[in-house]
Amino acid sequence: MSKREDEAPNLVDHLDAHRYELWLGSKLAATADYRIRPGRLVFVQTRTEPGFDGQGVAAHLVRAALDDVRTRRLGITALCPLVAAYICEHPAYADLLVVPDRRASA
Repeated sequence: MSKREDEAPNLVDHLDAHRYELWLGSKLAATADYRIRPGRLVFVQTRTEPGFDGQGVAAHLVRAALDDVRTRRLGITALCPLVAAYICEHPAYADLLVVPDRRASA
């Protein structure tokens, strides 16, 4: 990911849109959409914006979002393959995983 000072990464949680956004300077680099469930967030999709592919912005977004979830004392359900893979590669986040009750909607 670019380390230029004018492109310092900034995580924004748009609660009303149920979406984390990673901004580099004034440019939107990546998003992670989620659903809100009692005690947890369900990550459903992560997107990297055109021009930011291959720069590690999605991984940075996921790490920052998971850190935010931990700070908020919530859990997560990872329906998004990228979020699931990130947690497999970084087991320190595995304690955030919540397996939903099959009778409940993810």
